[in-house]
Amino acid sequence: MIKSKKDSAFWLEPENMDLLMQSMDFLNSQQFTISDADVTHRWITYWDQEDVLLTKQVEGKWRKFSLTEFVWLKTIVKMRLFNISMPTIRTVRDSLQVDAWPHLLTPEFLHSFKTTIEQLAKRSFSKKELDDYLEKTKAELTFSCLSILIFSVLAEKVDLRIILTHDGIVTFSRNDVHKELEVMVPEFIENLAKTHLSISLQEIVLESLNSEKITAHLVMGNFISPQEEEILKVLRLEKVNSVRITKNIKTKAVDMLEYTELKEVPLKIQELILKDGYHKIEIKTKKGQVVICERTTKMKL
Repeated sequence: MIKSKKDSAFWLEPENMDLLMQSMDFLNSQQFTISDADVTHRWITYWDQEDVLLTKQVEGKWRKFSLTEFVWLKTIVKMRLFNISMPTIRTVRDSLQVDAWPHLLTPEFLHSFKTTIEQLAKRSFSKKELDDYLEKTKAELTFSCLSILIFSVLAEKVDLRIILTHDGIVTFSRNDVHKELEVMVPEFIENLAKTHLSISLQEIVLESLNSEKITAHLVMGNFISPQEEEILKVLRLEKVNSVRITKNIKTKAVDMLEYTELKEVPLKIQELILKDGYHKIEIKTKKGQVVICERTTKMKL
């Protein structure tokens, strides 16, 4: 696990470019089935006929999806909740499918890019140096807008949104740079002033973490640490009352996970005791009957 990967500057370091390319390939490797996406075969067939999927269905083959396609399926579901029409969904799809670089070469992106590499190098860059670095990066990386948006949500833990106005304009919003966007891109605030639908990609990604298969995939891709995976496993437990995560004062790293879960009282108390970790078992009775049985487990991360 790379400790500094949440900082966008990390991905701009030349020695990490290969890792960035591997991560983008990882997002687009087909690993998931229709059941993983929690949509029906009927929906997929209909959406394929309406040409709103990222790729066309190949007849006679089992359909598999990449993480990018998985997120897009969830995005379609969100839009259909608001009765967004298929032609409009197709427009959104087309906007997300375009090559990211032409779309990102905007004043706000260039400002953010320049700020990032200056922070990385701890010095100011001339326009020529910035242009040279940008050209080198463009030459080595090719990806769709949707892929880079998902990558940013996963790697930088930012809230990115798809903004769809009532007149069919598709744009993107990132909460941590709203002020800069308002100053440098006047039409951005104009679009937000219109009636619009805001779809949170961060929300879709977080909902996807309910799937153990998705979580395991993200651990393999270095987007989630093994410690974060353990925490997510606990959060999925049905009868967990409370979860407590503590940091090591010296290292500032999360190193302890403690959770309390309701348990049925077994015939033998030994059945409550697990082999690993520290356990505190509390049994409460009323009128001679057990009414609450809780087990608190504490484990090192």
